[in-house]
Amino acid sequence: MRSRIVSPFSLLSVLVILFLGACSAIEAFLNPLPQFPDPTQYTWEPVVLTLDEPVSMAHAGDGSGRIFIVEKEGQIKILVDNEVLPEPFLDIREKVGIQRWEQGFLGLAFHPNFIENGLFFVNYTDLEYNTVIASYSVTEKNPNIANPNSENIVLAVNQLDAEHNGGQIDFGPDGYFYIALGDGGSPGFISSDGEILEGQSLNTFLGKILRVDFTADSLYSSASKNTIIEGENTYEILAYGLRNPWRFSIDPKSGDMYIADVGNTQWEEINFLEATREQSVNFGWSYYQGMHPYFTPIPENLVLEFPVLEYGHEAGRCAIIGGLIYRGKALPAWDGIYFYSDFCSGEIFGLIPKEDGSWEDQLLYDSSIHITSFGLDESGGLYILDREGGVYRLVEISEPN
Repeated sequence: MRSRIVSPFSLLSVLVILFLGACSAIEAFLNPLPQFPDPTQYTWEPVVLTLDEPVSMAHAGDGSGRIFIVEKEGQIKILVDNEVLPEPFLDIREKVGIQRWEQGFLGLAFHPNFIENGLFFVNYTDLEYNTVIASYSVTEKNPNIANPNSENIVLAVNQLDAEHNGGQIDFGPDGYFYIALGDGGSPGFISSDGEILEGQSLNTFLGKILRVDFTADSLYSSASKNTIIEGENTYEILAYGLRNPWRFSIDPKSGDMYIADVGNTQWEEINFLEATREQSVNFGWSYYQGMHPYFTPIPENLVLEFPVLEYGHEAGRCAIIGGLIYRGKALPAWDGIYFYSDFCSGEIFGLIPKEDGSWEDQLLYDSSIHITSFGLDESGGLYILDREGGVYRLVEISEPN
């Protein structure tokens, strides 16, 4: 009988395969993919109904539990223990220009070192209707009042029209600062140089997600890990080919970004950008609207990232409102689920990844609310903002006594 000789290389391959399989199983056990819970066991509880067109919400991360809510006309209100403080945190109404709904005071983000430096950042359209990103600081005597004279403009972008201004600003878990800008409205379909689509041009910030690195106070430089085809002073560009990314969100656990891009006449979309992606990504507008060709001819060598989800304008839908990934501890059944909605229909949806790399969405709630934005409190609680003045919090329905 001949003895069988087992190659050490074959044995090593088997051991590697078994090891990788075990690692994969452990990873799946420790980090299972999210699943949709029964939404009927939860409801959106009204917190306050007296605000004036709330459009953005943030917390300072300072342990105070305060919620800061942006009103479109130019004020930030503080919500404490379900009550709105009588004096605004910041009032810049005299600086905010509004011709149409997509203009105004649009975004708010607190510096990661807010406790030490007292800095926060705002996004608004000025009296000439251009986008301004500026920092402010709190007063020394009263943490509930900001100094209106402390404005430091860190970025100003000329807008083409009254539409598609974007609005979202946020700090990611990587410490970088992210800014969303729309393509400037109808003229942005073709760029200001008349030769290339505005969202596709690397010589403008319009139609982009920017990523910048704050090196000292409110001064910034382009993030050191950005890799971008060279345009003129556009190293800040992380993603382009966007129409109006009104709201994006960054998963605090993974650093992945969800970008809800408001569509044109037919299709709304959600784009996904992994935290590990360092090469700038082209999401296609306005060669594509969602996954559908829009402006032709389309260059043959165009490299695009298509959306992970799109939906049409049936059933009264008109504009996607990007939401947030739930990572709170109060409602563990919702962990890892991305919430989004439609402004016109009031529907609230969830989105989760599947094992095969595809995505699954589900209609969770059919509301009558004109949702302008989602928000989180300091403990991770999830909220929606109503254009008519309401703030609602997702809560579990208590069992009757």
